Amino acid sequence: MTEARKVQPHPAGKCWWCGKPGDSGEHKVKKTDLRRIFTNKKESESIFLSPTAVETNSKLRIMQGPDSKLIKFPNILCKVCNNAQSQPFDRAYTDFIAYYARHRERIMDERSIDFRKIYGRSTWRREVLHLSKYLLKHAGCRIAEQGFKVNESVAAFLNSPAAELPGIHLGMHLDTSLQNLVASETAGEFELRVFLPDLDVHFAESISDTAFGVFKEQRLYYISGKMFIDSLVFEWQVFYEELKSPLRFPFRKPVYNLILTDSVKH
Repeated sequence: MTEARKVQPHPAGKCWWCGKPGDSGEHKVKKTDLRRIFTNKKESESIFLSPTAVETNSKLRIMQGPDSKLIKFPNILCKVCNNAQSQPFDRAYTDFIAYYARHRERIMDERSIDFRKIYGRSTWRREVLHLSKYLLKHAGCRIAEQGFKVNESVAAFLNSPAAELPGIHLGMHLDTSLQNLVASETAGEFELRVFLPDLDVHFAESISDTAFGVFKEQRLYYISGKMFIDSLVFEWQVFYEELKSPLRFPFRKPVYNLILTDSVKH
């Protein structure tokens, strides 16, 4: 049997979004979030990333401040894509998280978010689309960082004015498990505020018998990831094979209901 075909890698030194030379490193967590979290020395020692997120085989790593190299992607974007091209996406995310930080207790109690209260009644659809594009930009960077080629559907969504998600799933929910996770890692000394779990990479395999022998093909099926900001969890899946039914844009209505879970395994 011949070897399986290799999954297509991310082109080294290239911006995964436009294909130009990569010369800019995006933050894995927005600087505005980090500045909000790093208010004193105790809190600056309580922010963790998963082993994969910081490219180490050790346990969860501690970030020492908002400029830590642990929280920056390598140069997998160009400056144009990372700055001017995605500036509206970054603003929409910053406004969203600022609202969450101000109204966290009420959001946890009501388990819902009204986009109109964040972005206004006349502009919430546009800004929610920008928020979604920020999340997919983050997803693309994480995929490229792990060495996989980012599916063309991600860049197509970022470049499109339409709220269409061909082969992409997005969602949000609430999760209360982070306190337990930190207790298991730090003997209860610190409080976790930011967490980037490892990506889940799912493959599909097929075997064909040809005149040249049995051939085994390994293909990417989908890659999924999450980003925890306090108890708010953003989740995404990028599919590499065509789906029978297209995925619907999740934020079509002004009020988004948040499921409450306890999902992190210790």
